[in-house]
Amino acid sequence: TESRTLSSGQAIRIMTGAPIPQGADSIIPIEDCTVAGDKVTLNKPSKPHFIRKLGENFAKNQTIFSPGETMSPEKIALCAAAGISTISVFKKLKIAVISTGDELKSLDDDLEHGQIYESNSYGLAALVEIYGHEVTRFSNVIDDIDILRDTLNEASKTHDCIITSGGVSMGDKDFVRILMEQEGDIKFWRVKMRPGSPPIFGMWENTPIFGLPGNPVSSHVVFRAIVGKWLTSLTKSKDVNNKFTHAILDEDIKTQEGFTTFRRVELFESNGITYARLKGHQGSGNIAGIAMSDGLTVIEPAAKGRKGERCKIILL
Repeated sequence: TESRTLSSGQAIRIMTGAPIPQGADSIIPIEDCTVAGDKVTLNKPSKPHFIRKLGENFAKNQTIFSPGETMSPEKIALCAAAGISTISVFKKLKIAVISTGDELKSLDDDLEHGQIYESNSYGLAALVEIYGHEVTRFSNVIDDIDILRDTLNEASKTHDCIITSGGVSMGDKDFVRILMEQEGDIKFWRVKMRPGSPPIFGMWENTPIFGLPGNPVSSHVVFRAIVGKWLTSLTKSKDVNNKFTHAILDEDIKTQEGFTTFRRVELFESNGITYARLKGHQGSGNIAGIAMSDGLTVIEPAAKGRKGERCKIILL
């Protein structure tokens, strides 16, 4: 049919997806026609619909995607439509997640006095997967420096990065910090942020290691604020997993001078304006609070966190 040329008032039948003949400027679906033998009655007026123009998806030599973009099913389909069968991608990192602490028990154990179920490794592993990497969740390590050393050595041999929770503060049994001081290579320790000020980062047997606080909220916030950004920088990608908005503070929020403040908030609208108010008590062990919050404030050190201030919010 592409070799035929139509004049005004003429029509020809073509299949869906076929090139339109020269001179044709509209399509009428078969559903809007009555066919009787070799006679076709058009039941609706023709309109310039249902015609896909050359180059409407992409033009010759057009850049379809830039480095650092995350591939989606739609983007993969577009590559196929462009005749591209293979693309170069960053290899997924293999990341080990290790929780530490005598008080932590696995989910199938019975709790005794002073014990809690270990939850940090589950939340951190889920965050790693959201960022598109492979994760191994190790069993909880008790407060034993030799067992911890062996676990870190094992993880470093088979993983590209290690994330621990607990054991990074100033206590006598904060063995992640102690091991890093004695046998590792510390790049930084402690960050001016609330919650989550004692994280440690360095190298263990040439493997990057992030030591996160043991408090559940602190470990989550540090991952969002630091670890996630590091992961995206390695793949030159956009931090699509930290989505932001802005809101007006509906109440004063306690801050500490010189620190960036991350508080759990819920968002609501009034007269077309988005406001943020604190959600639950702000203790760093209150995992229920962060699970039920809409976002985290990002109150910069120079800001006061006063009611009426415009504040950046990390959406959860």
